[in-house]
Amino acid sequence: MTAEKDLRPEFTQLATSLGAELRWVTVPSAPKYGYIDELDVVVGGVKVVVRARTGSKGALVGATFSIEVSTPLVASPVTLRRENWIDRLGKNLFINREFQFGDEAFDSAVYIESDAPDESLQRLLGAFSVRVAIANLVCGVAEHVAFALPPVDPKAALDRDRVQRTISVALPVSKFGQRDAIIALMQSLVQLGQAAERERTRERRPAPWEAAVPHRVWGIVAAFVLSFSSWVATWAFAAFITGPATIGWRSYERGMSTGVASWVGAVAISIALFRGRSTSFRIVIALAFLWIGLIPLSGAIAERLNARLDHGPRTSITGTAYVRYGSKGPPRKRVSAPSLGSEIVVSDDIVDSQLKLSSGPSTVRVTIGEGAFGSKWVAAVDKP
Repeated sequence: MTAEKDLRPEFTQLATSLGAELRWVTVPSAPKYGYIDELDVVVGGVKVVVRARTGSKGALVGATFSIEVSTPLVASPVTLRRENWIDRLGKNLFINREFQFGDEAFDSAVYIESDAPDESLQRLLGAFSVRVAIANLVCGVAEHVAFALPPVDPKAALDRDRVQRTISVALPVSKFGQRDAIIALMQSLVQLGQAAERERTRERRPAPWEAAVPHRVWGIVAAFVLSFSSWVATWAFAAFITGPATIGWRSYERGMSTGVASWVGAVAISIALFRGRSTSFRIVIALAFLWIGLIPLSGAIAERLNARLDHGPRTSITGTAYVRYGSKGPPRKRVSAPSLGSEIVVSDDIVDSQLKLSSGPSTVRVTIGEGAFGSKWVAAVDKP
């Protein structure tokens, strides 16, 4: 197998540098190409399985180093990574919840993402030797350390007992060239497995849905579903519902204010729903940005309610109506009058069909109503 036929040369180089046996996988559609998907390395008598990690488009993004111990370690997935400022901010705002051991050095350096009970985390990570091994990994070249993390491939059969016995470490592809650091990573991984197994006692088995999908995934999915729904509603209003010709900006400004209030309320509700999880603050940030779609949505609703809930007397003024043709988009009907303050774009349904605006400007009678929010809007345009 030559280098030209290798679809993952970086992973091949990693395998070669570690002295692992190359096991090629042939691409069915193109037999002249192949790639390595998995390899085994023995470290201190323990088999370390190295698997390639790919992105959404199949590009190689890194590798996962995994070992298995003899007894289950924890029921729910636990991911440990280097703590950053977002994690600290979430904890300081009392949104994120992270189990603290009282070991100041470990608590400040390592962030724990898990919805497992505190008792489970205490049994899993309580030993000093376990925390030292984890800190060495996450403060080195590793992206994160994970316990009982289910396989990413949804088609893979889920062996819950095997998943609960697995410890894995993620390495980015940018670190593949650091051979000495990778060997140290595997040694620390083996030491971690030995230390965790010494301290481990079996805990309850999780319900099937708990083992199959981590709790944090449900929170992230719910956050994006709610956020996406607000954007879809905004797009539907803008695309399918023509708003009234509002005079001035008063109703729109009130609508924007209502939107801001709705946005703040939605974020507050999200904090109440997701607070107490290790990833709460990231979920709230996602909702805070995406729920900005509520602001234009509320503005559009306010403009329509202003006209629909018409409670004031209607007045008539004389103005000029005409059609303006632009370089892009359909022609738009406009009305101007001194008392309007500016040109108003009106929809076809409020313009008298007998008006021949395409032939040029026409003197028209503009009927103005005063809406529920106190803003005026154009109710009809017809012949004087």
